[in-house]
Amino acid sequence: MAHIIQNPRSSCALGGAVSTVSSIYRAVSIYHAGPGCVIQSNAGVGKTINANYLFGNIPNSNMYEREIIFGGIDRLKETIDGALEVMDGDEYFVLTGCSPDIIGDDAAGLVEEYRSKGIPIVHIETSGFKGDTMKGYESVLNIFPDKLAGERTRTKSTQ
Repeated sequence: MAHIIQNPRSSCALGGAVSTVSSIYRAVSIYHAGPGCVIQSNAGVGKTINANYLFGNIPNSNMYEREIIFGGIDRLKETIDGALEVMDGDEYFVLTGCSPDIIGDDAAGLVEEYRSKGIPIVHIETSGFKGDTMKGYESVLNIFPDKLAGERTRTKSTQ
């Protein structure tokens, strides 16, 4: 019993991603994962979470057996629609857990439909089997160079 770790400070990629998103002002995470993922991924990432996370206001598709067998895209769409209706944010992050990634749910395709309507939303694949907390941090932070580059126009230097 001397080697039991209580309250680990590490989690899966999903935990690292939500920890990173939660530190971004007016950012909203939307989980597409099983019901335990919200609680478990927040359990190991410390207390650097904003008010939405502190009070458990994290939209989650809560994939159960039905969604695992028949696909969870309809449930994710319902969850995104609900989050957009009741959660005021400047950017929405759809974070996928292991289950939807294993069964091949096209969360990226669904998110692209929202983006084409001008909704500020991105998809980040954060399956726990793809890495740990550090992978989750990296997955979120890697979207920012592309976002920033897309907002700038490059001009030819006249020197």
